[in-house]
Order: sequence, then structure tokens, then C-alpha cells
Amino acid sequence: MNQTEYGRVDHLYFGTNQIGVPYVESSGTWFRKDLYTSNANGEQTVERRFAANRDDLSPVFYGKYDSSCPACFLNHSHTKAYHDKELHNARRRERDQVMRDMGLKKVRGNLGGTYWE
Repeated sequence: MNQTEYGRVDHLYFGTNQIGVPYVESSGTWFRKDLYTSNANGEQTVERRFAANRDDLSPVFYGKYDSSCPACFLNHSHTKAYHDKELHNARRRERDQVMRDMGLKKVRGNLGGTYWE
């Protein structure tokens, strides 16, 4: 990865993080390689993180653990946008399962929307 592929710089407590360009692997999963520079010794390391999509330049997620997020559950480094996307999808799956448990079916309408009947 060339140095020119790094974008915005986040100044963290223990060092700086240069945000890399997101890329997709053959499995269809988006990743990003960020360049981390330590304040203590100036050592640089490339850290691979899960990314939400090709436009994901959000900061690294250092928030509260949530077991609904697969990256949090597996203790993988990921971005804030990826975390938010996974939580949204988990909540949608829970709502859909409740509707199915009530005996309803998800139907696509004539104008492209979906509804339950």
C-alpha cells in the first residue's frame, strides 16, 4: 500500500492513525488498512480493520462492547460505521423474526416497498 493511499489523520491518546482506503476481498467483505504511529517510540504498524463499505472513512470504534456486533463479539478491530451498520442489521433481523413468529409474511408491494400481511 502506497503512502499516498492514506487519508485523514486521527490523533489518538497514544499515537496517530492515518486512515487507509477501503478495499473488498474475494469474500465480499470490506476492509481498511490504517497506518498507526506510536507516540512513545515512533514505531509504525499497519492495522487491518473491518469497514462498512467503499466510502467508510469513519474513525476506529473504541466504544462499549455490544454482542450484537460480530466484530465486537470476536474482538476484531472495526470502524464506527461498520459497528452502526451491524447493530442496525441485528435489530432489523430481531423485528423480522418477531413478525414471523406472529404468523405474518413479508410481502413486496407493487411499488417496490415491503409490508407484512
